[in-house]
Amino acid sequence: MGVPAVDSSDRPSPAMCGARRRDGSPCEARPASGKRRCHVHGGAPGSGAPKGNRNAFKTGAHTAASRARLKAMRDYVRASRSLMDAVDAGARSAALLRRHAAIERIADQLATTTQRLLGE
Repeated sequence: MGVPAVDSSDRPSPAMCGARRRDGSPCEARPASGKRRCHVHGGAPGSGAPKGNRNAFKTGAHTAASRARLKAMRDYVRASRSLMDAVDAGARSAALLRRHAAIERIADQLATTTQRLLGE
């Protein structure tokens, strides 16, 4: 198994554009001055990425500061939820204690009423 031979006829010379046409053959036009492609295939003035890489503008959504802010917000929400759960558990405990106290009062009233009725 050897390395496949490369057909050098497909490679564009430095004096030609070399972009692939629809039929698959390389464009043979001369490159625009200072460019590697002809004016049809991207060598025209004003083509390409703008100076200063404005196409790669970031929204700021993935910066370290925004990630830290998002983490702080998540931590705050978690802490709030755990606090609300604790308050809810306390309220349930208080409600259970109130119910228990009410049941004890009813049991005491029932006991006194039973004693009165039995004449003890």
